[in-house]
Amino acid sequence: MTTLGELAASIAHEIKQPLAAIIGDADACLDWLDDVPPGIDRVREGLTVIVEDGKRAAAAIARIRTLLSGSPVARRPCDLAGVIGDVLVLVGPEVERHGIALQTDVVADLPRVLGDRIQIQQVLLNLPMNAVEALAEVPPERCRLLVRAAVEQRDGSPSVVVAV
Repeated sequence: MTTLGELAASIAHEIKQPLAAIIGDADACLDWLDDVPPGIDRVREGLTVIVEDGKRAAAAIARIRTLLSGSPVARRPCDLAGVIGDVLVLVGPEVERHGIALQTDVVADLPRVLGDRIQIQQVLLNLPMNAVEALAEVPPERCRLLVRAAVEQRDGSPSVVVAV
């Protein structure tokens, strides 16, 4: 029962983030439609983000099904800078909606890392979304989210380090 409870909590967490983003973006689109004239370009951008969030939720469910079936996770060389860029596009509207200053410092020539792109994207998406929640009670002038990625020496060898 304990394992089942932990699994249910993990699944809920995996699905909660994209669903929360979908709801927030849909609310924003409705507001933009009320503008005179309606902000059709902003609505189109918002709907594009909603589609991506829906795909993320579907991918999370597919990963959970793969995990439960015992299939191995596909680990391939992954463009981490590209994943970070994709994530920043997804979280941008939510960060902006909360009045949080977003700063990035991503080295342009990051080497590829071995991993599952979707899992890496989910982790890198959860961190800023959790930060948005954590900054809810912080005065707006102090709200800042920094996403940084660089190659650093760790234990005598180069490592790609991402910090949120």
